Amino acid sequence: MLHPPDQTARCAQRARAGFTLIEVLIAISILALISINIVLVSKTGTAAARTGALLSTLNGELDLTMERMELALMAAHSDEVQSVNAFPLYSNRVDFAIDIGVDNGSVVLGDPERIQWAQLNERDGAVSWLRNPDDVEAERAVTWSRAVPTVFDGETAGNGEDDNANGLLDEGGLAFTLPAENQDMLEIHLTVERTDKDGKRVPRSRRVRVTCRN
Repeated sequence: MLHPPDQTARCAQRARAGFTLIEVLIAISILALISINIVLVSKTGTAAARTGALLSTLNGELDLTMERMELALMAAHSDEVQSVNAFPLYSNRVDFAIDIGVDNGSVVLGDPERIQWAQLNERDGAVSWLRNPDDVEAERAVTWSRAVPTVFDGETAGNGEDDNANGLLDEGGLAFTLPAENQDMLEIHLTVERTDKDGKRVPRSRRVRVTCRN
């Protein structure tokens, strides 16, 4: 049976007037998936940015602290480097004096200096440089980092083992040692470490050798 033209148009218009329940549910599901993906991407991007900022801060602090120690110790006279044990032992401080010149054939030394690690809390300590460390009135001190942990990266404190396989047992976040093959050199081990937003400790570490002046 054929409908009149106007009745056929009205039937088609009614058919196009709305969506079925299945179509609405599918559309809602698609929108939900898109929203979830957007949130996940946003969270991932934010986390990556925070992680990148933390690593940048750590690397910068590690570079600057190590550079300061290297520059100070490269100018130190090898005969004036004290308080450091020979490998495989180590120390968390070094006493030294800088060679500032020669007068009538004799080496002229500057004031006594020290680089040391001192504990701040249960897990962290500070690396400081001191001039005239044993003279209360003349002492000058500068803190170079407050993010140096009690143990070097990869070590477990107090277990008496070489956990990170570098030849030293339970070395601290700052450790000085004299290489057995060259006592005019000083090996520096340094770790800086901070806590991220999730409470995880993130370390960065480096080992360098410095040749002191003869």
